[in-house]
Amino acid sequence: MVLKKNHIIYISLILMLFLTSCSGGDDAANKINYRTGSRALEMQFLEPGLEEFFESDELVILVEYFNRGTFDITNGQFFVSGYDKTYLPSLELDPEYINIPGKDEFDPTGDRSQILTIRSRQVILPSNAEEFRQRLKLSACYDYESHISAELCVDPDPHDRRKTEKSCHMSAVSPGAQGAPVVVNRVTPYVSRNDFRIDIEFTNAGDGEVFSRNLELNQCLNLDKYKDLNKVQLDHVIFSGRQMNCNPSNPLRLVNGRGKVTCVCEGCINDYMDAYTTQIQIDFAYGYKNEEFKDVRLLKE
Repeated sequence: MVLKKNHIIYISLILMLFLTSCSGGDDAANKINYRTGSRALEMQFLEPGLEEFFESDELVILVEYFNRGTFDITNGQFFVSGYDKTYLPSLELDPEYINIPGKDEFDPTGDRSQILTIRSRQVILPSNAEEFRQRLKLSACYDYESHISAELCVDPDPHDRRKTEKSCHMSAVSPGAQGAPVVVNRVTPYVSRNDFRIDIEFTNAGDGEVFSRNLELNQCLNLDKYKDLNKVQLDHVIFSGRQMNCNPSNPLRLVNGRGKVTCVCEGCINDYMDAYTTQIQIDFAYGYKNEEFKDVRLLKE
């Protein structure tokens, strides 16, 4: 059987359309933005609400946890407190340390979970008690980072002294989705002669507590609210490939969950006459703590 030329062309077109649909077409259009949200570690008890354990039983509680941010957690640590060790004398955590990757293009929603087991091999009741209630506090402490990038318009002539058409107009910007609990809400640019300045407003948008990156994780259950809490490290602010000088100096403090820092790049727009668009990169490092509570009832057999 001999195919006609127009039949061959028709079949070829069908094959091309099929291959294009299998390849996903435009990769840029189909790429999922996983740098979203303002959470980091998320924990949930697999048995919500009150759980009951008899005196002769083991106490076993399971917790599923996720990394909903974009930074990999390595060597974080779980702690359980808020209970009387006389009656739960051998409480163990498995694992004790937290190592879980952040979101990426293969897991854009952070659904790769792990399981924590809280176990006491012995449950003891107070003498003459038929039941005894305890409220366990599960704490997760870990190092985290926020990496923010945003496009800014820089105008060497912000007061329009020269009559010229501009390619962009300088104004404050909000970087948008970032994928970490410490987020930048607003970046406001200023030009003074040949110097460029920005005000960076940031906040703790997550549901946990920020603490100083310089602390050992095993200190996170005993944080001093004046010395340790609400402190972040500003690692870098890069403007058009140049490191900016920032004030106040590290560590930066959050007040009521919010902070502000001013950064300057002196002489950075000497070579420019017209307005142009560039990129700024902002990197924060900090410790972070999340807590969840679990009620248990210990019963006499």
